[in-house]
Amino acid sequence: MMQSGYDINGLFREALTRWLKPAEVLFILQNHEKYQLTEEPPQQPTSGSLFLFNKRVLRFFRRDGHNWRKKKDGRTVGEAHERLKVGNVEALNCYYAHGEQNPSFQRRSYWMLDPAYEHIVLVHYRETNEGKATSGSVTLLSPGSPSTFSQSPCSYTKNPGSNSIISDFFDPYQSLSSPEVSSEIAIKNNGMDHLDRVDRREQRESSPELE
Repeated sequence: MMQSGYDINGLFREALTRWLKPAEVLFILQNHEKYQLTEEPPQQPTSGSLFLFNKRVLRFFRRDGHNWRKKKDGRTVGEAHERLKVGNVEALNCYYAHGEQNPSFQRRSYWMLDPAYEHIVLVHYRETNEGKATSGSVTLLSPGSPSTFSQSPCSYTKNPGSNSIISDFFDPYQSLSSPEVSSEIAIKNNGMDHLDRVDRREQRESSPELE
């Protein structure tokens, strides 16, 4: 199921201010060969950042320097999981995490269910509280070029003044049995709308006392 008809640089601009739709994510993953993959985990990427990784090469792409909400054991990051549909067919895995100090800062990691492409991961960071994120100038990616899609300093929560490199994509796949991350499986069929509802509910239920 090859997606077509998207301007990839336009999608990068859209990613600064909103979550990408499942069909848009699928398009980027299917066209990952046009761009150079990110070879090292980013350090404290800012809101709007996008990364493409090959998880066979970069296993620990989640080690991004941010402090994510932990499970009750206090050691492993708690990630929720969705399977997203494109059209009427399940096409994507989506794992998402919330910031520990700032739950409205989130990371979503996507890869295709197709075994031929499941090693390619797209990671998107976003501050969902619009008042906390400011987007800067954008340098567009050129086909086949290294990561040049970047953002000027962004002032969100604990990381003011940091520079975001929206490099092309995100690589390694991490096993659910890894000590670094444990995931709560919640397979849904209604796509990103469900994720947004979960985000809003978790923000309402979150208390000042974080685990």
